[in-house]
Parts: sequence; structure tokens; C-alpha cells
Amino acid sequence: MLEVIEELFGNALAINVSEMCLHRRVGESGSNQVSPVSALLGTRNAKLVEAVQIMRDNIESPLSLEAVADQASLSRRHMERLFQQHTKMSPGQYYNNLRLDRAFALLNETDLSVSEIAFASGFSSTDRLSVHFRGRYNVSPHNFRRSWSHESGN
Repeated sequence: MLEVIEELFGNALAINVSEMCLHRRVGESGSNQVSPVSALLGTRNAKLVEAVQIMRDNIESPLSLEAVADQASLSRRHMERLFQQHTKMSPGQYYNNLRLDRAFALLNETDLSVSEIAFASGFSSTDRLSVHFRGRYNVSPHNFRRSWSHESGN
């Protein structure tokens, strides 16, 4: 199912869904279990996984790519090479997709206003969210939500 989600909506959303479904038991630290992030990235490259986790932890208030690289103890250039090699996109594109995945999920799962969703997804305005959302999903956030509520019978 995760492969279908990844094919239809991208790797970042598949990672989010995977993490919603996988829960670690208390006391499980130190296990050799592959993290959902590394499994969906298709690599155990610790620095790439760490950079992605830093991005995921900072969606509402996005960090600069320099800050992500710095927190992951990477040079900006090395981080860019890792993202290109393993995700076929730049770190900026990947981070933006994570934020769009958050917006997509919030539009589906909450009654938050589009404005609230924009800020919860790290966009400075509904206009910025709309531009990026339309670019990825070919529909505005407002129309997406309207079509979703009509299909579910609401």
C-alpha cells in the first residue's frame, strides 16, 4: 500500500503514512529495526535520514537548508548530493513536498481553515500554499477540500 501511496502522491506522504502505522514499544531503543524514514528512502544513510527527520520536525516553522545541513552535521553541498542520489530531488524540493503532504493530510483529516493549514504547513500565507498545492496536485486547496467533502457525502 505504501508503494501505491508513493506512486500517486510522493515519497514524503508515504513516509508520513508509514510512521502513522508504525509505533515503537517503550524500551525498544537500540533495536536494529529499520526506521520508516530509512525504509522509504531506500537507504540507511544516517546523515540523510537525520536531515529528513530534522525537516519533518520543523514543518510548521521551516528551517533554512543551511540550518538543516548544519544540524545534521553536513555541508550544504554534501546534503544536496545525498538528496539527489537517494530521492532524485533537491533538499528544497523534498522539504516543500513534506510541507505539502502535511497540508494534504490536514485538508483531509481536519476542519481547520485553509489559512490555519497554510501556517501549520509552514507557508507564510494561503496564497503561497495555493500556488505550491496547485503546482503539485493540480487543484487549489479550497477546491480539493470541496471535492473531498462531496465524495464523502458531507
